[in-house]
Amino acid sequence: MINLLPEDTKKQIRSARANTILFSCLIILFIAVAFLMLACSSTYLLLNSIKADSEKAAIEASSGTTLYAKFNSQADTIRSNLLTARGILDQQISYSDIITKIANAIPSGIILDSLSLNKTTIGTPITLQLYANSTDNISKLKNGFQLPTFSNYNLQETKTDSGGPNGYTTKITITVTINKDSVQ
Repeated sequence: MINLLPEDTKKQIRSARANTILFSCLIILFIAVAFLMLACSSTYLLLNSIKADSEKAAIEASSGTTLYAKFNSQADTIRSNLLTARGILDQQISYSDIITKIANAIPSGIILDSLSLNKTTIGTPITLQLYANSTDNISKLKNGFQLPTFSNYNLQETKTDSGGPNGYTTKITITVTINKDSVQ
């Protein structure tokens, strides 16, 4: 086949073909640049989102630490208050328990005339005035005070007293020590 086209037309056709190929390459290049810009912007947005979540988690962690420190401080305060209360309760003397133990120590047939208890009488010898309806009950009295709550039982005096309560003619005076350790 013989090409009879003039040289100028041949150049124009070659240039047109080259322009078409260049235009196609240019469109492909723009699409590639747009894709790369889209990929970079989505990566940037994703990294910013991860950064914001990390900062939020760090703030929550630090506030959680602050919250833990606050609760720990409150727990320490409660512990301190409980130790103080325990110290107070350890020093507390239950006088009703002492009276109950004295009443249990006194056998039937003997009554207590009077009883005075306070903080200073605990651990020191106290004098008890009792009345018995017979002298046989006096020996039972010592056995009643053989409890760990009491020590140093001593019979001071026994005498007949008609001024006692009805039917109780024997007046008994004893000294006994109420042990501190057993009443706290």
